[in-house]
Amino acid sequence: MYESEFVCDYSYHAQMEPLNSVASVSPAGDACEIWCGTQSQTMAVAAVAKALGIPVEKVKLNLTLLGGGFGRRGHRDEEFVVDSVLLSKEVKRPVKVLWTREDDVHNGRFRPLSVHFMRAGLDSSNRIVAWQHRVACDEVTAFQDPVRYKGGGEKDFLAMAGSELRTYDIPNRLAEQLPQETGIRTSSLRGIGFGPNKFATEAFLDEVAAKHGLDPVELRLQLLKNTPRGQAVIRAAVEMSDYRRKRPGRGLGFSFIDYAGTMVAAVAEVSIDKTRGKVNVHDFWLALDPGIAVQPDNVVAQTESSIVYGLGLALTERITIKDGAVAAVEHSRLRRAAHARHSRAARQADVHAEPSDGRGADGDAHRGTRHRERRLRGERCARAPHTFPARARARRDGLSAHGCTLRRRVAPGRERALASPTAVIVLLRHAPSAARARPKRGNCSLFGGRRVERLVGHLQKKQNRNLPPLVR
Repeated sequence: MYESEFVCDYSYHAQMEPLNSVASVSPAGDACEIWCGTQSQTMAVAAVAKALGIPVEKVKLNLTLLGGGFGRRGHRDEEFVVDSVLLSKEVKRPVKVLWTREDDVHNGRFRPLSVHFMRAGLDSSNRIVAWQHRVACDEVTAFQDPVRYKGGGEKDFLAMAGSELRTYDIPNRLAEQLPQETGIRTSSLRGIGFGPNKFATEAFLDEVAAKHGLDPVELRLQLLKNTPRGQAVIRAAVEMSDYRRKRPGRGLGFSFIDYAGTMVAAVAEVSIDKTRGKVNVHDFWLALDPGIAVQPDNVVAQTESSIVYGLGLALTERITIKDGAVAAVEHSRLRRAAHARHSRAARQADVHAEPSDGRGADGDAHRGTRHRERRLRGERCARAPHTFPARARARRDGLSAHGCTLRRRVAPGRERALASPTAVIVLLRHAPSAARARPKRGNCSLFGGRRVERLVGHLQKKQNRNLPPLVR
């Protein structure tokens, strides 16, 4: 029997675009038009209607692109939108609201503080036969989305997602929560409960393997004996990382996740500077099988950013609560926190996709799609075949855009119609900081203030034309 505890701190979303909204309430207060980026159009409209006491049919939403949400723009009350609405109602003019980064931190909604008690029992054949995962954390679903909380039987599914271990072959499993009503404003944060719960699960598995003298990779392969797709991504990650190779002064971390049927395996190569107590991540390999990839480029982009996000959460980011409030944070520190993920982003990414023969590893049929080249600022992107049975010879095409080298590997004759990849593999490797290129300002969707200012200017022009009261 083995036991252990793990703690995950409060974390801030640090989305690139600050929270912002434009609202124009009619003089009578019986109609409203809003412009904002939100993760839920329905919630935004409902929150505005509730604040004004009007039917939802009287609210017009102009949806804009958003420079990152990650759960911060997905709350039922949509408070930053309501701010602009109430102000517009009072001054009887269109109003732009733009939260500062300091406002967002001090009044933000955070990934909850959580403590994980883990317990595992093994039989005489070194097989895990019993598993317990007890989570104590601030309530999330009840605060973020009380409607779904009530409708779901008052279960905090946003906090507990990822604790159930449906893929690992363990006959006796128990996942339980000790909800804490602390009054802290909480929020799901990219992957909801999967982030902290899978961190605890996979870290504990490594501890069990080390204490019991088991190989961490073989232990997971044993637990996935009835899940061939899971075994496939694990073997792919092992092969990519040359996992069995000795690395003096460095160690390897291994993890596996089944997120809603998407199989993910990853390897991180790290070292510790003992003089400063600093953890350095040198390389990161990830193998992913999403099943049918309708938009393969989006799968790759999501995976790359998830890796960077995870590095930030694991190594550099934490929110500290002191005397019931967020501890004072200087603007310079906020800027460093907001860009911590970018600074830790690897500068080279190899994305491997195998053009399948129409069948995935699980036998599902895949329809053909067309791959598009993507431009990654400051990164190098390459695509190459993965180790599925129908391996095809690949050739490489190269082009240059904005100082980035983009390489593509596809089977001859299939440049325009690649079958949807049954697996995507991402390899991230650090490069010297001097080689990093700064992203160019060009897409105003990443800079909320500039976009909203143009919207307000547009509204002012409309006012001068004596248009209907809704926009006056």
